[in-house]
Amino acid sequence: MPSLVKALPPSQDQYLQQLIQQASQKQLSESRYWLLLLHYRSGVFGAKSEIDDANFFNSPQGMFDPQSELKATLQSFFNPPEDHDVSLHKQCLFVARYSWLKTQLQFNPDLLPEQPCPRYERWIKRLNPQSINLIFPSSRLTAPATIFGHTSLVLNTKGREAFAPLNYNVTYGAFADPEVENPIKYVLWGIFGGYAGIMQNTPYYIKIQEYNDAEGRDIWEYELNLTAQEIDQLMKHFWELRFVRFRYFFFLENCSYQLLSLIEAAKPEYHLRERCTVWAAPVDTVREVLKIPGILKKKNFRPSRLNQVQAKFQSLSPAEKDVARKIYDDETQLDSPEWHQQSPRVQATILETLSDRILLKKDKKPHQKRWRQLLKKRSQIPYQSQHSVQQPDFSYEQGHETSKLTTSLGRDLVSQKNFLHLQHRASYHGLVDFPQGYDFGASIKALETSVRLNETQILLDRFLVLELMSFVPRNDFLSGFSWKIQSGWERNFRPNAQCKNCGYAYLQGGLGYTFSLADHSLLSPLLTGVLQYSEDFPKTNVALATQAQLQWLGNYKQWTWQLLLSQSMYQSEAILPVEGALQLNYAYQLDHEFALTYQDTQRNHLLKVGYGMFF
Repeated sequence: MPSLVKALPPSQDQYLQQLIQQASQKQLSESRYWLLLLHYRSGVFGAKSEIDDANFFNSPQGMFDPQSELKATLQSFFNPPEDHDVSLHKQCLFVARYSWLKTQLQFNPDLLPEQPCPRYERWIKRLNPQSINLIFPSSRLTAPATIFGHTSLVLNTKGREAFAPLNYNVTYGAFADPEVENPIKYVLWGIFGGYAGIMQNTPYYIKIQEYNDAEGRDIWEYELNLTAQEIDQLMKHFWELRFVRFRYFFFLENCSYQLLSLIEAAKPEYHLRERCTVWAAPVDTVREVLKIPGILKKKNFRPSRLNQVQAKFQSLSPAEKDVARKIYDDETQLDSPEWHQQSPRVQATILETLSDRILLKKDKKPHQKRWRQLLKKRSQIPYQSQHSVQQPDFSYEQGHETSKLTTSLGRDLVSQKNFLHLQHRASYHGLVDFPQGYDFGASIKALETSVRLNETQILLDRFLVLELMSFVPRNDFLSGFSWKIQSGWERNFRPNAQCKNCGYAYLQGGLGYTFSLADHSLLSPLLTGVLQYSEDFPKTNVALATQAQLQWLGNYKQWTWQLLLSQSMYQSEAILPVEGALQLNYAYQLDHEFALTYQDTQRNHLLKVGYGMFF
């Protein structure tokens, strides 16, 4: 709750007024660091804090008035602690504000005595960070909730260099469980700020177990080059933010955005959050932090358990893999002559692979007995394993930027007319975008607008609200479905079973399988359902269709391509001819590409040549 104004002795009251006057003369309430500490953002109606928790402010108007909050904060430093608990003194609750104002105004300790803060001192002594890591867990294509990635910080305690998992992790997230919440509610509340956001610190090993082990996600660790003073500033600001409630927004004020405020507290000369206006993708925030000159001290790759298991399995020959599959299906094969013919290296690798594969299962309890038996068998083999996962050539922040603008010249092959095509995408990555730093076979697009201009008209061609696609090739460890979800609005430019030159909203979803033909060459048969709505449709405003699709996705050096064949059957039992679309992209630089597109579909028959730029 905001502090109540209490009567002060005349000497202290006079000194308080003097401090307020000095702060006003120095315009401290308008200074960069004060606005940063209180999380103020400028808007149409003036400043407003991003924090919605009244306990964070000392003034009833503090959420909207930086000057009022500064005056009330100075007043609170003179007041006695609540409940006579010195740890609840405002100097102790708001250590970052007290430290900064003390530096700016040179507090007189005789008139404003500095209070002991035992709780804060114990906390900072226990954590004792000598360095800070920025953490980026990769996405997992089979889990939509992880597809944008995530960021957090790790506080590297002095003297714990050899035991990094025992350090503490700082994370910000929505106060909600996506595994329990209704999926529709979870998405809507997340988009429109229905959940509270909270900043916490937990042991890092818990996050390693969650990301590396349970979710199969690699972790990139970036050690930041911060001075002891900068780390102290970061920690003081984090102390003030612990358990303070924000409003959580998936797209902007999310896990990555709020962590930037801690880095800004250490390096206030860099306005990291101001670069995030509509969208704060985790990989973008990592990229912005690493743009700070000299900020990166060291980068470390922590592979997931899934990748470690796959690396062990791939070290086996085809015949040895067959032995492993037989044992997985029938443990009695461990007594077979074929098993005893294997070398200690092969036996150790197979047993480790099979025991680790059990750990990848979501429900491990039914397999615990078998897991212990495999470990016991492995302990009897005198062989020291030497398996390592090769670090990827590129990490996520080394990929292209996430917004895209494309300009194309096209020809409508039905009307034989030329047109100019403009497309803007707010975020993030498409199937045929250059895959360096991204997951090949994944598409995450949001708010993509396409406009067609011809000699007489400017027409909205397509507005894609959201596209999520995951094409993961099946193997011995991944056997789930590939899937796709699309929603938006598009215009039809040729006669078909529905209408001509009309616009319709659509929702499409589908499931299938993906098979690897070669490295970076994926073949995916899918079955999809399509719901379309338009007031221009004849008879009824709604059209339902089933589509059979076959997709070939490939990449070779700078070339990426997608060939998509599909056939639709509507509820009216109208079966459309086979449709085809081909897109071929050439990335001549990381953020620049040329594209050739041919479409012969129910809504378009065209040829386009274009240039795309990421920014």
